Amino acid sequence: METRDRIRGCLIGGAAGDALGYAVEFMSEKEIRSAFGEKGITGYKRDEKTYKALISDDTQMSLFTANGILFWETRGMLRGIAGSADKYLTFSYKDWLWTQEHPFGKWPEVSNSWILDLPELYSRRAPGNTCLSALKQLDPRNNDRSFCMNPINNSKGCGGIMRVAPIGLEGRYIRDHAEVAAEAAAITHGHSLGYMPAAVLAQMIHDIVFGGMSLEEALENGIECTKRLFRSDPHLGELTEILKQAVELSGNRRSDIENIRTLGEGWVAEETLSIAVYCSLRHKDSFSDGIIAAVNHDGDSDSTGAVTGNILGALLGFEAIESRWKENLELEDVILELADDLNRGCELIDGYRCGEEWERKYVHCTGRKAGKYKVITLCGSTRFKDEFIETQKRLTLDGNIVISVGLFGHSGDDEVWSEGVKEMLDDMHKRKIDMADEIFVINRGGYIGSSTRSEIDYALSRGKTVRYLE
Repeated sequence: METRDRIRGCLIGGAAGDALGYAVEFMSEKEIRSAFGEKGITGYKRDEKTYKALISDDTQMSLFTANGILFWETRGMLRGIAGSADKYLTFSYKDWLWTQEHPFGKWPEVSNSWILDLPELYSRRAPGNTCLSALKQLDPRNNDRSFCMNPINNSKGCGGIMRVAPIGLEGRYIRDHAEVAAEAAAITHGHSLGYMPAAVLAQMIHDIVFGGMSLEEALENGIECTKRLFRSDPHLGELTEILKQAVELSGNRRSDIENIRTLGEGWVAEETLSIAVYCSLRHKDSFSDGIIAAVNHDGDSDSTGAVTGNILGALLGFEAIESRWKENLELEDVILELADDLNRGCELIDGYRCGEEWERKYVHCTGRKAGKYKVITLCGSTRFKDEFIETQKRLTLDGNIVISVGLFGHSGDDEVWSEGVKEMLDDMHKRKIDMADEIFVINRGGYIGSSTRSEIDYALSRGKTVRYLE
């Protein structure tokens, strides 16, 4: 299996498990089965507005981890020197905090994340209070400390482990993936049981993706690497014991829910990892069965689903994941883009450049659309030519890039009605919608014709925001 397929599988798998579990995160097992049937939730519950399976803060922060690792790698390649990777992640996580506290369109003075230009990330999806409070007090410009050695708090919640998988997917310059992942988790979670499980997970994923290890071998090596780093930690035995228990439970004949109850609910990191290890071992030949088992319980379903998805996605690869988990997944294209960037890495051209597209993202840190300007495509009947022109002027002065129609067939542009032209223009307008962050519907008097209705449905199917004149 190609490395690229495993990297893609890990990131998409994590997002899929997260999105499946996010819908039931705060529901008990009984409530889940009451709402979705005896088997529990077995497919996405899609958002009514966007028709997408929504990701939670788990995947949001994982994307910022990936962005930060790539920014660090690029800085090192271009300058010949860089600090440790986890130090750069403090800036990335502050960027994520920005999205939780500000509306899209307002920008920090300094950032290292091109994904700040994605409006979907400015949604609060039950962010963990520990992550929020720790990052609020963090000054990334004064971060020479070891967060493991100088803990910011005493939390062992799962907010550290659920975001570190991308660290294991960097295969070129990180020397100790377990150590970097532990430090990255400790940025917000200072108890050793908050960051040691992150070390095990990142090392596991790295060994599966780049070392060709089996799941069992990767788990064993992940534990050994973590023991080496934290051999004197008083809680190390607790972590190894619950992981041993997860392995043993995966081989019995009891139901998944009974075994998961034995391990806990996943609100703390060692339980999250043990549940994910159990589900991955029990269902190592079926991505679907693994993430379904990982979310149908009383606990933190999105985090246990995300970590299970990370592990099984890396093990089985992207192509082995059923299409139903890839279709209608929020930000799927961005997740795959970051996965492919992790696979490719920063490649120097002529010894000092790394390509215009790469530099845009990981040097200038601007998004692929229009940087700090929102792109809006106008839709509506061309009989409202004056309203189109006035709306385009107003939205442009508001600081947006506005894409309008090229011809007004119902207002005198008769070329529209030539053979094949109307069909071509309709298709072109769908491509304009693809380019936009949102669409703005010119619906004077509430009028929406069949062509405009088709454009609205298309925009919603692509996860675009829809606003109306009236």
